[in-house]
Amino acid sequence: MRRNRRNRGKKPDDYFSAGPIEFARFGRHMIARNRATAEQHKQAREAMAARLPTVIAEIDSLVTDIATLVERLPVTELLQRAWWEYAHTVIKLEGKEPGGEEVGALNTLAYLQSVVASTTPAQEVSGKITEREWSEVTTKTRMLFRLISFDYQMCLTASRTAENPDIDMALEEFRYRAEMLWANVRGKRYQSHESIALSELLAPHSDVLLRLFGLDANSLAGELEKLLHKLTFGLQEMMIEFGDLQKETLAKVDEISSSTGITDVSELRKILHQDREIVDRMEKSMGEMFGLDLFDVGKITHLPRALLAELTWGRGEEKTFLAPGRFAGWPLRVWPTMMRPFVRLNDRVLCFDAFSLFDHFYRVLQRVIFRLAPEYRTTWNDRQKAVSEALPVAYLRKIMPDGHAILSADIVGLQMGSRHPSRPMLYTFLKITSL
Repeated sequence: MRRNRRNRGKKPDDYFSAGPIEFARFGRHMIARNRATAEQHKQAREAMAARLPTVIAEIDSLVTDIATLVERLPVTELLQRAWWEYAHTVIKLEGKEPGGEEVGALNTLAYLQSVVASTTPAQEVSGKITEREWSEVTTKTRMLFRLISFDYQMCLTASRTAENPDIDMALEEFRYRAEMLWANVRGKRYQSHESIALSELLAPHSDVLLRLFGLDANSLAGELEKLLHKLTFGLQEMMIEFGDLQKETLAKVDEISSSTGITDVSELRKILHQDREIVDRMEKSMGEMFGLDLFDVGKITHLPRALLAELTWGRGEEKTFLAPGRFAGWPLRVWPTMMRPFVRLNDRVLCFDAFSLFDHFYRVLQRVIFRLAPEYRTTWNDRQKAVSEALPVAYLRKIMPDGHAILSADIVGLQMGSRHPSRPMLYTFLKITSL
């Protein structure tokens, strides 16, 4: 109580207001206060409900503008720059929690790849992306996500409340959270666990993978791990290799000049280029730094062509994302990157987003197998049930090796007010006792 009296007259470090809403900051604490009357609150909700058609039209207009821009821009350069912009924001984090800038950069990358898969090139395509064009496409993409995440959600809830005063707000909040997660959240687990989790989930299906694609679950997870490593550490390793190569090359040039007496730079370069190892390393560094080798699935992995064909969109091959109808081109639809994580451009299969790859790969592969081997559907479901029940127990045993697991139990049901044993059901019932 004494502390409250002592702070009662303290002035905030910052203060601002927006209509009846006031915000004050005291050090690291932010306090908000709503001074709106009941009538003002009602008027605000009515205004938001009335604005819903305008917000929807603005979103649809942004989708059209973005698709038009993508059609006339060089898309390999567009996606390459989007990845570099995302990498730049991540490097700046330096161990801090990601914020709006990082989420916006990742959303831009994945969304633009989805639009690339859904559009065909215009008759006239720019030779190079200008700063104005890059600024325009990224500004519009981030505005699209902002409108869907904020304005659209507030106006939609206000409209639904106006139409039904008895609306279930718990269900409305569930809808809002589900759409926000769908549109904005990437990454289902720590990236260091991705290939392990995928290998263990797919292990029971190795026989059908070998039959269809010629590799088992462990090999498949290992190839995808190469992509994850390249997209996560490739930039750092490339810079280290480039620095080492520069030092070694200069030393080699000095050695050649000292032993031969040659001082002409062009002659020294010709001699240096006779060293096949140095030339290969130069080409690799240049390909990753200025080309597309950081994203080239064919160069990074040994995934079979049959599987790549199932995981890759050609330019304009996806027809549903921008198809007319509700949410055309909105991030609330199923993104093309959620159905196939790769895109084929200039005759190269490219992967720019590790999150899109691993977040949806299990279900993507499941659909592919069901289409290619429909007779395996029942076997897949049975094996999936078994492994999904076994893995949680196995993981818990790793972190609690002295625990005791009870893996099955009978259910006793209550019927007509009296106690009767029900049909036995097998389910995962875990009891851990620390010893």
